[in-house]
Amino acid sequence: MGGQDWPKAIVALEKVASGDKNRDGDYICVFGLSVERGTRLMKANKAGVPFSYNTELWFADYFRPFFSNYSYEEIAKLMLDVLIASKSGHTSSEDVPQELLDSFQKCCEEKNLLDENGCFVDPYKLV
Repeated sequence: MGGQDWPKAIVALEKVASGDKNRDGDYICVFGLSVERGTRLMKANKAGVPFSYNTELWFADYFRPFFSNYSYEEIAKLMLDVLIASKSGHTSSEDVPQELLDSFQKCCEEKNLLDENGCFVDPYKLV
C-alpha cells in the first residue's frame, strides 16, 4: 500500500469498527506487516496528528513475536530451513526486473555473502 493510501484505509477501518453493532467497548484496528522490520506505529499527518488513535501498524519485530512467541530472526531461519529442506522451490528470475537483481547482488557482495561463483556462502547469513 502506498503512502497516499494510508489515510483512506484507516478511515475505512474506523468506519467499519465504529459501525459494528456487535461491538460493546473499545477497539483497535491493526495493520500487520509481516516482513518490514520495526515495532509499532500510529500513522500521522504532516502535523504529527494520528489519522486515528485506534489504528496501529505492527511491524514484523512486534507482529511476529506477538502471535508466535518467536522473534523475526527465528521465524526467518525456520522459513529458510523449510526452503532448504524442500529444494523443490526452484523459481525463475524472468519476472524480476534486472535492475533489482543487480542491486540485490551488489548488496550481497558488499556484505560478503557470496562466494567467487556468486552463490551464497551461508544462506543463514542472508537472514
